[in-house]
Amino acid sequence: MIPLSILKELKKVGSLLWQRGLISYQAGNISILYRNSIIIKKRGAPLGFLKNKDLVIAPLKGEELEASSELPTHQAIYKKTDAKAIIHSHPPHAVILSLILDEINPVDTEAPILIGNKIPVLSDGAGNSCSPEEIAEVLKDHKVVIVKGHGSFARGKSLEEAFSITTTLEHSCYVLWGLMVASS
Repeated sequence: MIPLSILKELKKVGSLLWQRGLISYQAGNISILYRNSIIIKKRGAPLGFLKNKDLVIAPLKGEELEASSELPTHQAIYKKTDAKAIIHSHPPHAVILSLILDEINPVDTEAPILIGNKIPVLSDGAGNSCSPEEIAEVLKDHKVVIVKGHGSFARGKSLEEAFSITTTLEHSCYVLWGLMVASS
């Protein structure tokens, strides 16, 4: 049974991601480390409109058929980092910039402080998604990573921190995108 406080927190953050335009209806996922397991969104559930039945307790290793298809990535991140919460979203400006840049170098003042001077953009070079292990390996040294053309994975010591990282990334990418448009 998932504790009510965790259910409320996951629903709140999922709704905020939707409201901020950082996910589309069924896209993105969210998880939190809980005891020796992961509480994660179910496959196909609308992240912005989560209900109790849309969340599942999954193992740290192995399968859970109802869990998000990104479960292996979440498992790898929890295994290789000190993450306690993970948000996978599709921030539009971050995705746009990932299609034209190999790394994001924030130009605003807050992002370097909050998420770092360089945000890696991962690509396998053939248009395929990166492996869970590649994503987790990069997140050992970074708070957030962008998978080219796909979206971001942010890790935090709490869901609030992962949300802050995600929104900071998108804001920074919006500023950088605007600067690029203005100077072209």
